[in-house]
Amino acid sequence: MKRLFDPCKRHRQNLAWLASGALTDSESRQALEHLATCPACQAYLAEMKSVAAPLLGMGQAFATLEPSTAARARWAAAIHTAGQPELKRRRSITGTLREWYAEVFWPYRRIWASLATVWLVICAGQFSLQDHPRTPIQMANSSPAQPQIMTAMKERQMILSELLADHLTAPREADRPKVIVPRPQSERAAIVAV
Repeated sequence: MKRLFDPCKRHRQNLAWLASGALTDSESRQALEHLATCPACQAYLAEMKSVAAPLLGMGQAFATLEPSTAARARWAAAIHTAGQPELKRRRSITGTLREWYAEVFWPYRRIWASLATVWLVICAGQFSLQDHPRTPIQMANSSPAQPQIMTAMKERQMILSELLADHLTAPREADRPKVIVPRPQSERAAIVAV
């Protein structure tokens, strides 16, 4: 919101250059025209001049100093390497995990610990509330069968055995396998001709 309601924003950089004396004549004329109508920019220019004046004096005082050849060589190497893209080095998995831990986990370790605690409590609650399936041995040992159920099962077993015995001893006519006797080729041709 502040950027939308700041009409002098585009003039601020020119005012900083004006305070240091680095603007061209046409740009300085435009900046001075704006300064005539804007008291906020006048205050900004006064502040910039108070900062820039000592720096301009330092530049003139140190103009006679010359860097050594070793310093010039270091600067040239730094400038040369700054312009080149960095080589991507292969990282190991442990290095990647360390970086991830330092960036993601460590700053928020208390939050992660509380989330892990909540997750463990939920898992423990789920496990304790579940009905664990029982094995047939546990079921047989835990509750004895009622006598009525046992007698009904014996009666059904007897009826089933009687039905199976009748079926196995006397096979029906439909259940007997049919024997197919092949006919001679001459009889087959006579049937087709008729």
